[in-house]
Amino acid sequence: MDVSADFGKLSGTGKYSYVANGNSKVVLSAVSLIAPKGAEAAIPSLELVDLVANASSSAEASSKATDGAVRQDGSISAAITQDNVKRLLTTGDYALNATATCTSL
Repeated sequence: MDVSADFGKLSGTGKYSYVANGNSKVVLSAVSLIAPKGAEAAIPSLELVDLVANASSSAEASSKATDGAVRQDGSISAAITQDNVKRLLTTGDYALNATATCTSL
């Protein structure tokens, strides 16, 4: 992924490929955030553009069900937005973790 920082926000982009041979949907798990000790609270978000997005650390999100075979390439958009008045990022390592699962219907 390509990563950039803008005031209180870290963002990144990447690519995905989704191939299914029949009716299906994609489930994106809750997004977990790993942040440096002492970092301000932050909001994680992850999106498989034109498919499914999730900004929840406690609930999964599902795409619409497809009707038949699908082959789709798209971009991934990820962001960590810290909730602070100074709009500064706490120094350190950050990570977002989530799992996308294709489910046959």
